[in-house]
Amino acid sequence: MSRPGENLLNPAALPPLAPEQLDRRSDLTTGHFDQGEGYQTFRTRGSETWLLFFTLAGRGFLRGSSGAATEARAGDLHLYQPGVWHNYGTMPGARWRFHYAHFNARPTWTPWLRMPTVADIAGLRHAYVASADVRGQAAEVFDGLHRDSLLGTALRTELAMNALERVLLLVTEASGSGRRTLDPRIQALVERIATKPGDDHSMTALTEAAHLSTSRLAHLFKDEIGQSPVRFVQETRLKEAAKLMDLTPAPVAEIARQVGFQSPFHFSSTFRRRYGVSPRAYRRRLRPSADRDFEVLSP
Repeated sequence: MSRPGENLLNPAALPPLAPEQLDRRSDLTTGHFDQGEGYQTFRTRGSETWLLFFTLAGRGFLRGSSGAATEARAGDLHLYQPGVWHNYGTMPGARWRFHYAHFNARPTWTPWLRMPTVADIAGLRHAYVASADVRGQAAEVFDGLHRDSLLGTALRTELAMNALERVLLLVTEASGSGRRTLDPRIQALVERIATKPGDDHSMTALTEAAHLSTSRLAHLFKDEIGQSPVRFVQETRLKEAAKLMDLTPAPVAEIARQVGFQSPFHFSSTFRRRYGVSPRAYRRRLRPSADRDFEVLSP
């Protein structure tokens, strides 16, 4: 459901692009902003995460690489896919008050992220919440989300992810934006990868399972999920590995093998890029008493 009267903005009414910023966040980051005229962020490579805005009051703009832009007003939820050109800020002569969240989506969230796309702005999706009651509920959930994500412990991060899931469910229900389902071939692949991340999920295996060409699968998967198949497989494996290191005493090399990494050294370097620390340091941060680790993996 679109906001009544929603139209693309006249590009001439918007400020020129601000200097580019880089964004390397790969984990959950959230906040609540109240920004006056002149606030703007511009990234040609976008964000490594999904980026969500829920507007409480005022007026913001979101612009795409084509120059097309749309307005954000109270009740609007906008969502940029990972890795897409984006530019957003406060409309001239206005303030913009909004909640935001950078996050990596869980596979089960896919249906709730399938909001309608915004015309002529690649990678931007939108849902509108007309109900003042639902807007209030979502705002309250965001307050808890920010608190738990800021505290940052493993359990608090899980609570924050649960709160973000609740926001997506509330908005999906209120806006009717979750009615479109995934392409069944992609749905089957997502379930296959999430259920058994350690199996063979090479492009060859995935194309054979989906009965699609490599190029068609890559295009369709990115369009449906917001990530390439390779990136989705890697993210799923790393998240499963992080969970196993938190919940089990298994050696890191064994966990790497279980989630599908053939080389423990490749696993260690990939894990460090994703989480900012070695697998061993990650486990010790979560479980200080777990001194059983082993290896060579973490230079």
